[in-house]
Amino acid sequence: MNSRIQIGAAALVLVVGLFAWPAANGEKQADEQPHSLEALLKERQATLRQLVEVVTAGYRQGTMGYDAVARATEQMLDADLALAEDADARIAIFQRRIDLMESVLSMVEANFATGQASQAQVLTARAELLESRILLAREEARGDRRQP
Repeated sequence: MNSRIQIGAAALVLVVGLFAWPAANGEKQADEQPHSLEALLKERQATLRQLVEVVTAGYRQGTMGYDAVARATEQMLDADLALAEDADARIAIFQRRIDLMESVLSMVEANFATGQASQAQVLTARAELLESRILLAREEARGDRRQP
């Protein structure tokens, strides 16, 4: 009987501990979050810059496709955009994105001509280029409205 009480007490302590530990740990994590939004954005930007370097090196070695380079670069440009401080900086980023999408489309079209890409891939690349041009046009229109 005494062992039943000990086992029951141990189980109770274990259950209470399992429920109390996440709450206590969550409070500790909340106190230890010194990262501001800007710091997180900058860390993401730096991480994506590293990713672009790694993927580009893989492309040069023949272990990664150009589409991986384009996607990583696009993500990096999105991170740059999140940190852009004014319309001129955003416009420059949108222009770099257009340049990237134009090179992707050219590559996909060349691959399509040799049977290495599908029509769907060509259409997707063209749609992404058009989306980039739309984003630039919207940013330029927004900038025009702000100027006297």
